[in-house]
Amino acid sequence: MGGTALCVFSPHPAELVEPIVLAAFRAEGLIRHGSDAGDWHDTDGRPYGYRMEAVDFEFGPEATQPLEQVAGIAMACQVQIHIWISDPRGRPALGRIAQRVADRVDGWVYVDLHDPPPAGIRGHFDRAGRRVVADDDGTAFFLDAAAMAAWLGHPDFYVIK
Repeated sequence: MGGTALCVFSPHPAELVEPIVLAAFRAEGLIRHGSDAGDWHDTDGRPYGYRMEAVDFEFGPEATQPLEQVAGIAMACQVQIHIWISDPRGRPALGRIAQRVADRVDGWVYVDLHDPPPAGIRGHFDRAGRRVVADDDGTAFFLDAAAMAAWLGHPDFYVIK
């Protein structure tokens, strides 16, 4: 099964973040599917989910250190928010969920674009909020909630598989 994921890093512990994740899923109109708290779907049947993870689950300290320096605090957990199928129509909801969570938990959204973003988008992020470059080629970023909201509102918004 394909899909797309966005990760939200937060300085708060997972037990405080998870209820906010659940509220963000409900705010997006998603419906819990079955007994698994991480299994949701939208009204069109697209499957979504989340996993609470340790900060170093996929990212080593060398990747999160620049984020923690800019944020001024250590990250305590990450939330992987998924749409479990490759359907571009479901990706804006994924972005909105990640932005809502980041906004409520002093979080940062990890966005990996694989290709350089559209011209001027880095300045767009920086004018709206804060951005931390997460790779050498400038295609991956940690965005605070304000910068993520600006990305969602940008006409060239996209997230990748």
